[in-house]
Amino acid sequence: MGGAERIGSVSGGSERWRLEREPIPEAGSEDPPRIDVQLLFDLDGTLTDSSPGIMRCLVHTMRALGQEAPSIPRLRRCVGPPLATVFQSLLTNCDTDDIERAIAIYRERYEATGISESALFPGVVEALDTLHKSKHCLQLVTVKPEPYARRILEQFSIATFFDDVFAPMLDDRVTTKSVLVRSALAGGRRKKSEIAMIGDRAEDLIAARENRIFSAAAAWGYGTSEELAEAKPDRIFHTMSEYVHWIESHDGAINQND
Repeated sequence: MGGAERIGSVSGGSERWRLEREPIPEAGSEDPPRIDVQLLFDLDGTLTDSSPGIMRCLVHTMRALGQEAPSIPRLRRCVGPPLATVFQSLLTNCDTDDIERAIAIYRERYEATGISESALFPGVVEALDTLHKSKHCLQLVTVKPEPYARRILEQFSIATFFDDVFAPMLDDRVTTKSVLVRSALAGGRRKKSEIAMIGDRAEDLIAARENRIFSAAAAWGYGTSEELAEAKPDRIFHTMSEYVHWIESHDGAINQND
């Protein structure tokens, strides 16, 4: 039986059509179309185990400034937040000029060696590949400056999985994770019930909640169990594969409260 297929645009009230033979699918022979979702990913502590390089850069910076190197537990808490915030908490009796000097010293070592002193967490490549093949929209949302973020994605050959990167510029000292999430949502076609943010620190989960999207805690990262519990995520995931399985088991509606 013939079917009609339009091959031209509407012009002056007329349309051009072509008739050709088309197979008629049997009832129930096709699965219903799957709803793709928008998935926002944090970088440090969620996709990458970047603590070795970051902590070494912090120790290098503190010693270069003549200050005592922080303890390992304190250094781990510094992985994730913006550098200006980190040095404001680490430096003694500091002003804006001190913070800028610290950032410059840190970045000199980070660009040379620190950025390479990291690795992907287990299962990240497989997870991103699965979600990408399922036609979900993957976006990176990080307070790490954009040039570094894009370099890291290329370094680990995972840049092609992401539709976009939302990150501050090198001279930005004020943009928060919540603002970056808001930028990722702007102009999107999806309902907020079809969007999720996964991250390992309280800032990630708070940013998701402030933007009324699903907040997923990455328990394998640098946030302590107490920090994650206090941030009250919608759900805590212990492995990336667990997160992927959960996403794939939902047909579009991630956040049922929207």
